Amino acid sequence: MKVWRLVAHHEDALGAVEEMKERNRIAIGWSKTGDLRHSNITNASKITSLIAHQYPELKNANLGGPSLWNLYGEMSEGDLVIINANGKRNCVFEVLGPYIFEGDSRQIKGYAHQRAACLTSIDAEMLWKESGGKVRLGGNFRWTLFECNAPFILNGNIFEEGRKFDITTTA
Repeated sequence: MKVWRLVAHHEDALGAVEEMKERNRIAIGWSKTGDLRHSNITNASKITSLIAHQYPELKNANLGGPSLWNLYGEMSEGDLVIINANGKRNCVFEVLGPYIFEGDSRQIKGYAHQRAACLTSIDAEMLWKESGGKVRLGGNFRWTLFECNAPFILNGNIFEEGRKFDITTTA
């Protein structure tokens, strides 16, 4: 399991968070790139090229490519996502499903790149602090979506299906 930080929609961040909660989804932008499942996308640099082509006025396609790649290619079911809105850690979602592209009215604030997710009761600030409040090595704090350091409390306390563990008892 990984922990991610996602910055909600820039123009209406709190509205985006509320819509994510209502729709049980997380979402990010660069919708003009289209459905990534229909492209030959194998890494972040290919998405960066798509963003640069579709949004020639943007100067930060190099930040969008890795963010969108993380949603599309790196994120997995069971991962936790800290949602930032208006500069504050707002809530935590658990990822429930694969990448989805919503090219119509089902977009969240115009953001078509999505994943099914559900709101958790995990305190966003606590999870951020347990993650060391840092981006994982190789990431960038300016990305819309980046992987955090794995929190110590989760490393030892999450039991994943198929993983072996021991239980010792005394009778």
